[in-house]
Amino acid sequence: KQWYQRQSTGNCRKDQCTELNSEWQNIKTTTGFPVSAGTVVMVTCDSSNKLYQLVGSKEVTCIKDTSFGLSAEKPHCELKGFNIVVFLNEDLMLKASSSSAAVA
Repeated sequence: KQWYQRQSTGNCRKDQCTELNSEWQNIKTTTGFPVSAGTVVMVTCDSSNKLYQLVGSKEVTCIKDTSFGLSAEKPHCELKGFNIVVFLNEDLMLKASSSSAAVA
């Protein structure tokens, strides 16, 4: 009798992540998918809108499909905090005060 060794045809695949979680709006990565389970993926906010910054995990770890482990809170993009400074021209202030005085 002859014995044959059966070779793997690749049907036994390791767990992989196929894309980022679709609930993470405006989150992107430069990592190419699929990636193997355990792979750490860096995420950022979509750079097309510079008014937002990433809050939460900057690194997520592939578990399976679109499930990722987090080292902090779920990544999300928030509007950047900024201060609005208003400079008033002295002439405009005088016109505004004389207009309001005329109405009263």
